[in-house]
Amino acid sequence: MRHRRELVSRADDDLDQLVAARDQLEELVRVIVAIGSHLDVDVTLHRIVDGAKVLSGARYAALGVRAPDGSLVSFVQAGLADEAARMLSELPVGDGFRLDDLAAHPRGTRGSSIRAVLAVPITVRDVDFGTLYLADDRRDVVFSDVHERAVRALATAAAAAIDNARLYERERESAKWMKASREITTALLSGDPQTGPLQLIVDRALELADAEQAILLVPREPDLPVEELDALVVAATAGRYASEVIGRQVPMDGSTTGGVARRGLPLITDSFQYPIEGFTDVGERSAIVMPLIADDAVLGVIAVARRPQQLPFDANYLELVSDFARHAAIALALAAGREHALNQELAQANSVGDALHAAAEELHRLWRARRVLAVTFRTHSVPMETTPDIVSVGDQVQWADLPAETREALTSVRDGDLLTLHTTQPGTAAIAVQHPEGVLVVWIDLSERRSFTLEDQTLLTVLAGRLSQGLQRVHRVDQQRETALALQH
Repeated sequence: MRHRRELVSRADDDLDQLVAARDQLEELVRVIVAIGSHLDVDVTLHRIVDGAKVLSGARYAALGVRAPDGSLVSFVQAGLADEAARMLSELPVGDGFRLDDLAAHPRGTRGSSIRAVLAVPITVRDVDFGTLYLADDRRDVVFSDVHERAVRALATAAAAAIDNARLYERERESAKWMKASREITTALLSGDPQTGPLQLIVDRALELADAEQAILLVPREPDLPVEELDALVVAATAGRYASEVIGRQVPMDGSTTGGVARRGLPLITDSFQYPIEGFTDVGERSAIVMPLIADDAVLGVIAVARRPQQLPFDANYLELVSDFARHAAIALALAAGREHALNQELAQANSVGDALHAAAEELHRLWRARRVLAVTFRTHSVPMETTPDIVSVGDQVQWADLPAETREALTSVRDGDLLTLHTTQPGTAAIAVQHPEGVLVVWIDLSERRSFTLEDQTLLTVLAGRLSQGLQRVHRVDQQRETALALQH
């Protein structure tokens, strides 16, 4: 009888363990689904911490995020005091550890109320991302093998969720920087190329990099070759101490910004070789320094610095900001008077038709294109269904001769936003601009099937804007001439 009771009791215990294991597995699945269902990095990290608390039954949880060099960058905490979190972050983690009593650890703090500790590392793409800490100060609480297995499974799922969130964030950041580049290009079409755009560049760089300060330095003697320049001058600033930094001069020799201008290569740094009062003397923090170069000429240098407690810039971010800098440099060069002979061609044209022919020939020469089409969709005086007018340079063609997919693509560009570049097909680019009598679509077919680079895109966008302005100007002159002739008659 006694033996039977023992068997029944053992069976009940086994059943309880099975039920507990099933419940924990279900909870693990719910937590994994929760942390993978959001693509914001900060939200994902908080869900990881909260999920680890639920799985382990711990009173406190934290996730220590580390930089590539191993230094602690930030803590995401749930109930854990800052002092206790710092103390845990100083313990060697390795592959993880579990303690029933922190005071027994050689590096444990006996004065701390924390007793039980479970630490599990999180590795993202074979790189140490940080450590997940579970802690409890109750005397009767310890972490079991079951708790550790569940938290390690969570850490594996967390790595994938963090990676996905970071990839999404990178794509979102890339879209923001590209949008800012287009804003700068648009501003340069009709603004003062020496003041407004410079301020716009630093304002956008500060905002998008979530930085503390941004400065833009230009050559003190802009007409000299870069090897003959002796100093840069801070021409635009944004963020902290903006009014104090403006106008500061920095020598080319022996300075970080001068070195970037000479080499033409961006870099990430946490210290500057030459002190810039109000910028580099506010303490060490991560900064990106980027040259603004167009046509082998140095137009300036952008330096963007974050706050000391922020995550440092990484190589992926450097690529984003470098694209922005190249885009801005080309736009600045064009707006400052280095644009191609397009303006002269437009100024010499006697009619809108002549202007279109001259512009198409100039674009054809500039890109060494197989063909350039300037397609005018007249919308003001005749129905949209009317066959559009085509100016073709290179391979001569009429509207009816074009393949159906090309006609559809041109019509789609016409119906889209003006001054928005379309490069969906390799080796081609199209952009729509305002025409005095409707919409003009410029279509470029390159001789080789290469993609349009960022420089190509910036140049075509700016020149398209100039073309639109030139056509409006020629149209007004045309109308004034016709009015004068009518009056004379």
